[in-house]
Amino acid sequence: MKPFLFALRQEPSQRLDLSRLTPDRLVGRTQKEIEAIDIGTTKVDAKVGDLFKVRVGDPQVVHFEGARSASTCSAPSCCRALRSMSRATWARSSDAARKAGRSP
Repeated sequence: MKPFLFALRQEPSQRLDLSRLTPDRLVGRTQKEIEAIDIGTTKVDAKVGDLFKVRVGDPQVVHFEGARSASTCSAPSCCRALRSMSRATWARSSDAARKAGRSP
């Protein structure tokens, strides 16, 4: 199965709370439900669908595309969060693959 994909549409104007995009919170949700999740941290709404193009896939393998490096990003905290989440999610999927007896 293809990975769950979040492709950045535009640079966010605020820090984002990506803690709501963990595999356990994505399971069983439709694309519309995921796009409606609020990930903003200010009084201005920021929905997943406003900032990311979503492709539903295996929620145990989540990928983020489009974040620039923190040194050139206009919202470095967001980019760090994206990279951190991607690594953490990959680590979980790698652990699950090792336990199942296959390489990641």
